[in-house]
Amino acid sequence: NEEYIIGSSFLKRVGVSTAYQEASAISVQTPLIERELLASFKPWVDEPFMEMLRAKIKVVPNGIAVPPNPSKTGDCVLYVGRLIENKGVADLLDAVRGQARVRTVVVGDGPDRVRLEGIAKGSDVEFVGMVEPEEVAFYLKDALVLVLPSRLGDGLPNVILEAMAHGVPVIATRSAGIPDIVSDGQTGLLIDPGDVDALRSAIERLT
Repeated sequence: NEEYIIGSSFLKRVGVSTAYQEASAISVQTPLIERELLASFKPWVDEPFMEMLRAKIKVVPNGIAVPPNPSKTGDCVLYVGRLIENKGVADLLDAVRGQARVRTVVVGDGPDRVRLEGIAKGSDVEFVGMVEPEEVAFYLKDALVLVLPSRLGDGLPNVILEAMAHGVPVIATRSAGIPDIVSDGQTGLLIDPGDVDALRSAIERLT
């Protein structure tokens, strides 16, 4: 995620570098996140620091509980996550506007909810609110496709793995570790962050 990247601010470089130096180990979720992390440090530190960083980093993928009898019978476009601006939910709402063939279900809550509900007026969109983690499986069974249109790095969202375990295809942005998990055209579709036209086309293709 962005807060763990060294960036160009002097204070951030000092703070983040110190944190990584003092850490006994650094875990990341995918090889792509590891490469991005190393690349963010390279312009600002010397080679001994880079060697220290490489030695500490370990790729530790997320784990999920695989459902014993995965099945899906649903008909909706599903989003699961926090309702904050950088999650790109407004892009999803723009993409499904005017698409009468499918309904959209938004699971989650956050400070951007009121604005998003305003954007969704006149569309077939249901805002469920926050649910317990074990309830997410219920909504995945009701999904044709999971859409995660994040505009910033999202690490590796567990809900992508959960969707795959339920046989639900994924549409997501090329951000953070997602491309390590979602193979474009095979296990899902990848789009560029903020590309609403591409998102609309991907949804039409999978629904």
